[in-house]
Amino acid sequence: MTIEVGGSSGGGLPQLAPDLTAPTRWHGTSYREVVTGLNSGGAPITVLSIPNSAGYITKAYFDNLTAGTQTIKLTIDGVIIFNDVWTTVNSIPTLIGGAASTVNQYDPVSWKNSFLLEITSADTSFEFYYFYRKTL
Repeated sequence: MTIEVGGSSGGGLPQLAPDLTAPTRWHGTSYREVVTGLNSGGAPITVLSIPNSAGYITKAYFDNLTAGTQTIKLTIDGVIIFNDVWTTVNSIPTLIGGAASTVNQYDPVSWKNSFLLEITSADTSFEFYYFYRKTL
């Protein structure tokens, strides 16, 4: 079963894949998914990898990340979207979608085959929160 979000004319919006445990598995109003215990310690690490699947992320941010310089690399469908030295100014920098305060807005991202987010940071204990939906 799919849920048509683009209307019967087949507009550009994706078809949502079934998510039979939502909203129970969502953790509250501020996020749906979380990766905890991230430890970069100055070496590149994978924050989130979603292979062999289509989907989209409407909001994503780090928490407990020391303000400073981080290297962020985002690869979508095998194409490097950005590989940038990012200077964060607070401990909860938004990467995708609206900021927690909704002051800053960044584009959501979607993909057809794979999503890979990597970070290099001096931090040894931080989290990554995101709103993700699988699509068909």
